[in-house]
Amino acid sequence: MTTPKAPEAFHFAAPEQSPEYYRQVNGVMTTRTVQSSASVRLETISLQPTAPVDWRIRQPALSLLWWRTGIQGFEIETDGEMTRIDNARRGLLGIIPPGIPVKALFHTDPFLTYHVAFIDTALFEDKAQFLLDRPLIGFSDTRLEQSLAQLQDWRDDATFPLMAQGWALQTIARLQVALEAPDRGPPVARGGLPPHALRQIETYVMERLHEPIGLHELAGLVGISVRHFARAFLQATCLTPARFVFERRVAHAKEMLADRAASITDIAMACGFSHSQHFANSFRRATGTTPSAFRKALLG
Repeated sequence: MTTPKAPEAFHFAAPEQSPEYYRQVNGVMTTRTVQSSASVRLETISLQPTAPVDWRIRQPALSLLWWRTGIQGFEIETDGEMTRIDNARRGLLGIIPPGIPVKALFHTDPFLTYHVAFIDTALFEDKAQFLLDRPLIGFSDTRLEQSLAQLQDWRDDATFPLMAQGWALQTIARLQVALEAPDRGPPVARGGLPPHALRQIETYVMERLHEPIGLHELAGLVGISVRHFARAFLQATCLTPARFVFERRVAHAKEMLADRAASITDIAMACGFSHSQHFANSFRRATGTTPSAFRKALLG
């Protein structure tokens, strides 16, 4: 009989570690998952605190945190000012702007679970005019919590990088509205992308279903910024770019499943899924059935 592995002592540096940037948390980590795209790093961490959690962070990216379960209260210090919240509710959110140092002491239940998303400031077209100049900790936003939970569901999917970039752009837009920060980018013409641009994008996607596809390359095809591309594409198709790519992958998989000679693994690879289990999970989420069951119903 094997001896269970002891929980890992949790005291790690930030995604970026230097004399200027850091991230430190004390406690015993029970689980940690990490998924990254070109613009977003998403972590889910479960802690078994041995004392009040001492937490220090300063990062070059926007940090969005969701303390999902286990928070009782906390004290946070920034710019020499202390903010204290007692009897904290489940599901508190926090935003930490790039480059802002924060020290905090969290009082928790025996187990604590939280999510943190680091969003690259390159997604902000006007970096000098950021959303806010100091942290905003302890607010609630049901839609933002739901979107983070949904993004978690996509972390093992082949389309996660594209989904994460789209999620980040939508999150930025939502935060701008909530904080009454004007969107200073040039307006997109009503009607979104023109038909020839949509045809160009569809051709590009269909030729590369087996490869990772990112927002930056799609936006580059039509010569506009990532943020304006995402908005114009949604306006023209009523789909996010990530959903568009995902639906094309599933549709192509359905066509390939009609060929008995094609294995499930080969179809998964051809349609851009990392392996057959990811393909099965994604296909079931889209259709309500597994690839094997779909093939059996189709071919008998």
